[in-house]
Amino acid sequence: MALKFIPNTYAFRWFADNRPEPIAADGLANTDVAPTLATNDNILRLRAMIYNSGTTGSTAVLTAQYSTDGSTFVAMGSSNHWNYANGQAVDGNTCAGPTFFVYGATFGKYHESASISETWVVGTRLEFDFALQATATVLGSQLYTFRFLIAGVAITPTVGKANPTLTTAATASSMIHFMPIISTPV
Repeated sequence: MALKFIPNTYAFRWFADNRPEPIAADGLANTDVAPTLATNDNILRLRAMIYNSGTTGSTAVLTAQYSTDGSTFVAMGSSNHWNYANGQAVDGNTCAGPTFFVYGATFGKYHESASISETWVVGTRLEFDFALQATATVLGSQLYTFRFLIAGVAITPTVGKANPTLTTAATASSMIHFMPIISTPV
């Protein structure tokens, strides 16, 4: 039997970046549910879990990408729609808990850059956290799909699950504002 590392995205949940370790009240939606943002200005926390159903473990850099169509993915970057952000947690520190998924998990790390490695052992669900922020080029009222990469290789969702998604708020440039003109008699 050949040894294989077989990671799959198992669960996700979006949070506001209100504190170093999010609490349930910071949740923007339930587990595996895509929120619609009220504003595109805030740092978001994407808590997710990857399950290794393979026969060997792995240690490698974990990164994230986004897509506007669910099939063409783009790396995070300051000139792209989404980028890593300097959130309330410390890049590379271990998540403290509690777990937000009923499946149980080993805690991974906080990711605020594209340089943090994670370690998966056989049969383990690893729960980790990404701090992400929309940039000035983000599209308003757009459904975005996110995915994770281990050592540059895209991770697919577990059967019956989906990659994390969210819908952005309408941008100021796409909204029309009417301001009444008030004149004062002379």
